[in-house]
Amino acid sequence: MEGKTQETAAAMAGMCVRSARKWQDGPLPSETKEERWWRTRADPFGGVWEEEIEPLLQGDPSGKLKGTTIIEWLEEQHPGRFSASQLHTLQRRLQDWRALNGPDQEVYFPQEHPPGREAQFDFTHGSALGVTVAGQPYPHLLFQLILSHSGWRYAECCCSGTIDQ
Repeated sequence: MEGKTQETAAAMAGMCVRSARKWQDGPLPSETKEERWWRTRADPFGGVWEEEIEPLLQGDPSGKLKGTTIIEWLEEQHPGRFSASQLHTLQRRLQDWRALNGPDQEVYFPQEHPPGREAQFDFTHGSALGVTVAGQPYPHLLFQLILSHSGWRYAECCCSGTIDQ
């Protein structure tokens, strides 16, 4: 903060002066935090993940197999070892596995159409439709305007005696 003392800047940021000095000279707290690599408890699916669950997932290329179905199946295969309380853990593991090994996900780029910026228009030859007036071919163009943001449309028939296809 240009032109302010460190005490004023710290007060405006809602911190003590000592913290402000520490952060100004050294790394930020988010930069000093080490990534955790250890587990806080034993893996509840250790021993069955590679042998039983992964083959099920590999046999389901569409990704329709849900965690609830797998946990029920595990409860039947290993009575007393698994319960519904481990469902969320299993769902996270399934999500991670599918992100790394599952089928490719569809990639799309969302389009933005701000109001008043874009419109689309098109002319279509109506002669190919075979429209006649009083038994005579009616050569015409059909004009259409579409506003991209709202989808509002306007169409009008354009007539001329010399329309070429």
